[in-house]
Amino acid sequence: MIYYSTPYMNYSRGFSVPDPASSIPMHSHATYELYYFISGNCEYTVEGVSNHLQPYTLLTIRAN
Repeated sequence: MIYYSTPYMNYSRGFSVPDPASSIPMHSHATYELYYFISGNCEYTVEGVSNHLQPYTLLTIRAN
């Protein structure tokens, strides 16, 4: 994981291949998040709305 921060911006970059049976508990972030989904199948829920990710999808999540 790469992490860089200034008073105006936070930047991190990482790569993961999670266990297919895993899930991430409900949480919040103070900054926007961008995810680029490369391959596989994934369902995600943001603000109570569930969607299916397809390969080559860019997911943006606003700060909450």
